Amino acid sequence: MGSTGDPGHFGVAASAPAPEAMGIVLNRNVRLGERLIADGVIDEEQLVEALDRQRQTGAFLGETLVGLGLVSPARLGAYLERATGFPWVELADYPLNVAVAHSVPEHLARRKLLIPFDERGDEVLVAMADPLDLAALDDLRARLDRPVAPHLALRSDVQAAINRAYDSRQKAQLVLDELTESRPDAEPSVDELVGMAEDAPIVRLVNNIVQGALAAGASDIHIEPQERRARVRYRIDGLLYDQMAIPKQ
Repeated sequence: MGSTGDPGHFGVAASAPAPEAMGIVLNRNVRLGERLIADGVIDEEQLVEALDRQRQTGAFLGETLVGLGLVSPARLGAYLERATGFPWVELADYPLNVAVAHSVPEHLARRKLLIPFDERGDEVLVAMADPLDLAALDDLRARLDRPVAPHLALRSDVQAAINRAYDSRQKAQLVLDELTESRPDAEPSVDELVGMAEDAPIVRLVNNIVQGALAAGASDIHIEPQERRARVRYRIDGLLYDQMAIPKQ
C-alpha cells in the first residue's frame, strides 16, 4: 500500500501545487503511466494520448484514462487503493443512500466534490474526489457529529451521484407532469387564480429551475422558446448545458 502523502500521480487532488512543483506532478503522472504499461493495461502510444489530453483539460491522469476509455474505473480503482491507502468506491454501481446524502447541503457537496453515500454502524461513508481535503473532512465531522470514512471516487462519479441525489431536473419534471394532469377544463375565476397562486405548479417549476442553477454554480439561465417546447439551459464556466425541455402546452 502506498503512502497517502504521494497521491498526485494517481488522480487524488491534493492542494494546488505551486508552479515550480508542476514538473513533479507531471513526473508522478508518468510513473502511473509506466506502471500501467508494465502491467499491460495500456501501451506507450495510449499514455502519450492521455498525457496530451490531461495537459489540455487539467484533469487528473486517472480520470483522463477512464474518460478516453483506455482503463475501466474498476481496474484503475485497484491501483488507486494501493497507492493512496483510501478505499475505492465506484458510485455508478453503488445503491446511493439518498437520506444519508441529504445530510450534507447540496452547495457543499458540489463545491467540495463529495457526497455521503452510505453508513456503516455509526460511521458515515463519504465519496470524495479529494480524500486528502482535511478541511472538508473536519467540516463534515462537525456537521454530522459522527465519524466519517473517506473513500476515493472519480470526480465524474461524484458529480453524477450528486446529480442523482439533488436533481432539480427530476423535481421540475414532477411539476411538469402535475401541470399536464391538472389543466382545468374551464377558465378559473380571478378569485380562484389568487387562491392558487401561492402553490401554483408553475411557481414551483420556476423555483426549481432557479435553485438548480444556483446549486450548479451557473452564471446564467437560458430559457429558449421553440416551436413545440421551451429549452432550459445553464451557463457553467462559459459553456451552455441542456437541463430540461418544457412542453409548449
